[in-house]
Amino acid sequence: MSNYVQPLQQRTASLVTKKQLSFFIITWAISFGFFVRAYPAFTNPMPLNDGGLFLSIVEDILAKNFSLPQTISYNNGNIPLSYPPLAFYVIAFISKYFLIEPILILKWMPIVLSTVSIWAIYLLAKEIHKDELIASLSSVSFAMSPPSITWFIMGGGVTRTFGILFSIFTMLFAYRLFTKGKWINCLLTSIFGSLLLLSHPQWILQTIGVIIIFLLKFDNKDKNIKFSFTSHLTV
Repeated sequence: MSNYVQPLQQRTASLVTKKQLSFFIITWAISFGFFVRAYPAFTNPMPLNDGGLFLSIVEDILAKNFSLPQTISYNNGNIPLSYPPLAFYVIAFISKYFLIEPILILKWMPIVLSTVSIWAIYLLAKEIHKDELIASLSSVSFAMSPPSITWFIMGGGVTRTFGILFSIFTMLFAYRLFTKGKWINCLLTSIFGSLLLLSHPQWILQTIGVIIIFLLKFDNKDKNIKFSFTSHLTV
């Protein structure tokens, strides 16, 4: 009996250590990711690079009382506006009803959303690999990737971060839909996919490509997809 209990205790201790290590890594990834993304906001009065352009779009939406402008007044250029507008409307809404300057939202919203994306990457990697340690290491890789920092904290990051966050959640629930079925996964895939369409055009293409890979990978996907549409009892 003692020969059985001792290995069991060792496995339990090893499992706890692995969970603790995973928790430490994901916590460090989120903390580090937030710090390196927030530092430029403290040292620059404006969002980097194209912040003025996106500020003009928000101001034009506010000036038209939330009607979508056909052109942008940036540098008096009357530039045609042809871009998914969700991020701009969110900023305009927060600015008007919470009395926060749009420039502050443009600086900090990409930082917050890209930091949340680190956690979202963890959830996606955990769903795919079924391993918390691998998922936490994946989050570190994302948090330390230079493009995930520079491209997200500049002015255009306000739309990119909406795009990547909704992209990750769309892929997450699509994966669950193909592997587990359940109508709630179908609903959440549709919701986050719709928000993605309203956020950023390039992330749409990447998400479609990943979902196609999911479709090609799983043999029981047809059964699960049909089940998600026909079942209203399994959640």
